[in-house]
Amino acid sequence: MMSTLSLLVYVCSISLVLGQDESSYIVPKCCAIGETLVEQGESCIRSNLTFEPEFWSSENQNSIIPPEEIQTIDLIIGDPCLYGKYRLEPELDSGDEYHILQNGSLLLPFLQPGLLGTTEYCLESFNHSGTTMVMPLVCFPPPPPPLTFWQSVVLIVYPIGLIISIPFLVMTFVVFAFIPELRDAHGKSLSCHVFCLIIAYLSLAFVQIEGHDLPNAICITLAFVIQFSFMSCFFWLNVMCVDTWWRLTSGICTTRNLENRRFVWYSVYAWICPALIVIVTMIMDFSPTVPAAYLKPNFGLQSCWFHSDNAALPYFYGPVGLLLIFNTTLFLLCINALRNDLELVYQEDAYTLQNSELTCSTASRRVEMFKQCLILFIVMGLNWTLELASFLIKGPPQIWLLTDIINSLQGVIIFLVFVVRIRRVRLLATERLLPCFKNVHPQGRSRPKV
Repeated sequence: MMSTLSLLVYVCSISLVLGQDESSYIVPKCCAIGETLVEQGESCIRSNLTFEPEFWSSENQNSIIPPEEIQTIDLIIGDPCLYGKYRLEPELDSGDEYHILQNGSLLLPFLQPGLLGTTEYCLESFNHSGTTMVMPLVCFPPPPPPLTFWQSVVLIVYPIGLIISIPFLVMTFVVFAFIPELRDAHGKSLSCHVFCLIIAYLSLAFVQIEGHDLPNAICITLAFVIQFSFMSCFFWLNVMCVDTWWRLTSGICTTRNLENRRFVWYSVYAWICPALIVIVTMIMDFSPTVPAAYLKPNFGLQSCWFHSDNAALPYFYGPVGLLLIFNTTLFLLCINALRNDLELVYQEDAYTLQNSELTCSTASRRVEMFKQCLILFIVMGLNWTLELASFLIKGPPQIWLLTDIINSLQGVIIFLVFVVRIRRVRLLATERLLPCFKNVHPQGRSRPKV
């Protein structure tokens, strides 16, 4: 039995432990020998419970090292947890599975971080249904440092910008979703893009304001909503770039039915791809069979978002970066295709085809579409490119304050670019949605009858 083994006691002396030979086994013990913790408590009491931890092989993590092979156990006595601790209970939750390795590390296959050192946990014996069990108690991480001045400014300015943007996004969505003349494939794509931004901004503003007070389940749900809505924004922006490139290069007049059919394929692409990314994120986050060595999102661990930038790379920043590269390539192709159209713009008059079932982009219309998509790409693409840069090179928050402000005010910019700037859209919106503004003449104030 392991109780017959010699125990070499080191009290909070990690340097001595590291100096032991490779055949020794190391474990941190919360209390002194002959003591154990009060059940889920912080104080130690005298106890006759045995302390016999099971060690797992570092080479084969599925096998337990037989007790007769263990000659010496070096104990690190003392509680290393400065901010409290919690007990792992794999018999109640399979996600709490753990393996104690020979060097004292605690391997956690389904938790993050997946490997703990001897200063991040300690072991203690507990009486579990009449059986003595040695169980680990994991230290809580230290509280986050206080916010700097610029971080506080960002936390105040960013949600204000989001709230300001939302009504402008709603107005843009109403204009392009409910005016028939604007409901071509390009207009519908813009409506979907704006709708996704509305959902993203509403969720993000709510999290920014109430994040620390939200229940964990709601926090995690909002994180997935934000991920899906922002990813959908980028896929719909990609759809608009593809549609602009197609119109510039094909020069084909299509029927409304063909245009609607093309929009259906656009919808399948722009909704299904983000959904697949979110499904993969859910599997990686919730499945107990996924090892902790993989990059798990860990929504709700520290905030209502990915627990680190590295965790966000495969599930958010990576796909966004690929879409930005794809869109940039499409714009370079569009610029090459625009050379002929720019010459035609000065010779071409606006016209309407006799067959109303046909829609054909004139050169001026194609150039205008390119301008709109280019502005939207610069506003959204450039800002998120800088966001990716901040992810890669870090730096103080004040450097990225301007991009955060512009990002939060995208709704205002989109409304100015797509509604106010374009005379045709502005007139249609005024005539169809604001009829009271049409043929309004100032009149004298009426007087009550006597």
